[in-house]
Amino acid sequence: MLSVSIGLLWNEPDIRGTLTGRFHAQCFTDCNRWLDQQTISGDLLARANNTSQPSLEWAIRLGECLTQQSAEQLLNKVASADLLARGEILEAGKKWETKLGLLDNRVWWPVIKLESRDDATQVMKALREFQAIGLTIIRLTRPEMKTRFEFSLSDFSTTVVRVKLTPADADATFTLQHVPIGRGFHWERREALTYRGELELFATPDGGLSAANHLPLEQYVETTVGSEMRHDLPAAFSQAQAVAARSTVLATANRHHYSDGFDLCHDDHCQCYQGIVREAEAVIEPIRRQAEGAALHQPPPLTRRRCALCEVLWRCERSVCRSVGRRGAGVFCSKTVRRFCCSGFEQRAHCRRVLAQSAARIL
Repeated sequence: MLSVSIGLLWNEPDIRGTLTGRFHAQCFTDCNRWLDQQTISGDLLARANNTSQPSLEWAIRLGECLTQQSAEQLLNKVASADLLARGEILEAGKKWETKLGLLDNRVWWPVIKLESRDDATQVMKALREFQAIGLTIIRLTRPEMKTRFEFSLSDFSTTVVRVKLTPADADATFTLQHVPIGRGFHWERREALTYRGELELFATPDGGLSAANHLPLEQYVETTVGSEMRHDLPAAFSQAQAVAARSTVLATANRHHYSDGFDLCHDDHCQCYQGIVREAEAVIEPIRRQAEGAALHQPPPLTRRRCALCEVLWRCERSVCRSVGRRGAGVFCSKTVRRFCCSGFEQRAHCRRVLAQSAARIL
């Protein structure tokens, strides 16, 4: 069974929530031992310590390449010998074992390592002379599970570097307070959201705390589809959205949040995943009836995005659009899809049915 880790909160000064039902708590201390608490529930609080943090390592990413060779070629275009000496090729992404064999979404990043974000900003201005687009400042320092923080649950409290809360009951859930929705948008707000699956708490390199939800991929997809779209649409809409959501996970895991300690985030940046309050039987039942599928392109998983104006406009990446009609499963060019999508409700439903039916069964 494929599983995924979703970031719900990151770099927060404290994390508050509630466990409903029975959970098994594992608290990892800085003495390299686990403190186990069986069948525990109640209110939880994690608070970051105000301790000095190690210096963060930053880099300028020159691009994202599908092969290590092309990444090396891009890196070698840097004219400065001093910057080239700081160059390195990083591997991002993830491998998935499925019924169709190994799905590999790995990419290679040519990067130039620097000592601070300010240094990276200055160097990037100089690099724009030979490469106008594609440059990104990234943080390389990843969570190392060494920073201590205070954790309390019900009447239990201790100092830890990591906490894993695993449900002991099928209907056990956890609720986190002040989870952001719409980060960076004008509708940004915070809500209390409830989730299923395992909850992990750990410290970030920036000195804050993060919360990640570990759960089976299909359980994540059912919640994501309900979070991304209305519940009163035809079943084909839910099935096609499930293909898109599943494909996005397989294609982008451990790439957008390379240094954050999880595969994807819960918000618009990756995909909306807003907890069990967004679930509906009208959405879940068609997804389960469809069987698991994803859109592939010889053979890596294909990223698909939703068009906010049309709700059903699926765009494949430029390299895939060039090969529409010749290879792949469930692959459509944006122009082809637009002819179906924008002329009426029935055409939009037909487009979703075609996408859902043509997806490769992989899980």
